[in-house]
Amino acid sequence: MKDKYLKGLSMDFDNDGDALNCTIKGGELRLSPSIIFKDNAIMLYARDNSVGLGYNYNNGTDEENRGEFYLTGDFSDSTPGNVSINAKNLASNIYLSGENWNIDQAEYTYHSEGGTVKGLRISNGDQQILIDGGISASNPDSLLVSLDNLDLSFINTLIEKNIGIEGLAAGKVLVTSPFKGTPGIVANLTSEGTSVSGHQAGTVTAACSLENESGDLVFALRNSLDGHSSIDTRGTYSLKEKEVGIQASLDRM
Repeated sequence: MKDKYLKGLSMDFDNDGDALNCTIKGGELRLSPSIIFKDNAIMLYARDNSVGLGYNYNNGTDEENRGEFYLTGDFSDSTPGNVSINAKNLASNIYLSGENWNIDQAEYTYHSEGGTVKGLRISNGDQQILIDGGISASNPDSLLVSLDNLDLSFINTLIEKNIGIEGLAAGKVLVTSPFKGTPGIVANLTSEGTSVSGHQAGTVTAACSLENESGDLVFALRNSLDGHSSIDTRGTYSLKEKEVGIQASLDRM
């Protein structure tokens, strides 16, 4: 936790223009040794049934590290005992280590039974993350997360020690409703040109499914390098019993 901090925090409130406004500024936000945001500013406003949120930062480095994100919403569909929010984000850009990530405009809803995301697309060149669909506690629904050519080296910036993860990931994760406590999940992911700490793993495929009724997670992991598989693993994990069963085949790993 000592590597995570926020310093230079200041807050301002006012009610100019018949609205409640708040500005929060932070000199430096550090999430890991390699993830640092400087000159942070969060802007909030509320007027009648409308709300707004804005965030921007600028590290001021030679290699661009800056970004902005804006979200607006309203509570006009809310009823007593049932909060309902309709929101959308504006098209935004985030620069990380000089790479431009585009966030397309998308729409969101939230209510007591669940919520939806309509067309959230985050892209950087050929890399793309697409989120679309909804979740519900009582009605049939589905939420799909699609990955395409996602560079896995970003994982190295999220962990304390860089272990040299490389590869391009693609696949889909489907979350199904209705659920009570545990959603249904089906995931299939493939990483091409995978390596860890310089050791080649080739094509790595991973799949899992989680049944919302039984609470059992079934998973499998396999690699292929020059026609040879050095690891082939499959198993189950019971969320209720906290028990795991694994079968693994290792060959010249």
